[in-house]
Amino acid sequence: MIKGAKQNAWLLEHEFGHILQARKVGNLRFYSIIGKESLWSASVNTPQGHGKFWTETWANYLSADHFGQNNWLNGLSLHNNLFGYPLLKEPLSTWNWLKFRAHAPWTPLK
Repeated sequence: MIKGAKQNAWLLEHEFGHILQARKVGNLRFYSIIGKESLWSASVNTPQGHGKFWTETWANYLSADHFGQNNWLNGLSLHNNLFGYPLLKEPLSTWNWLKFRAHAPWTPLK
């Protein structure tokens, strides 16, 4: 498969990770917290820096967990792959989980 096609497949999996985030925390939290912080990161960081931001690495983590080990995100080095989608081997940090709880404490996290 050519590099462009692989990159597109990785991008689709990464973006699907954002869908999984919205399903996990709910649309209100997703757009109020993840969307805002991701947009801020994309506007102040280089593409490589933005790719390492928590909103992006968590999307990669969820996507890799969903698709399993034979997906594009896991196809190369997990921390420094060719297409700039780093995958951290950890779920959401306690600090970010607390932000979600504080934002809408009446809504359960999935």
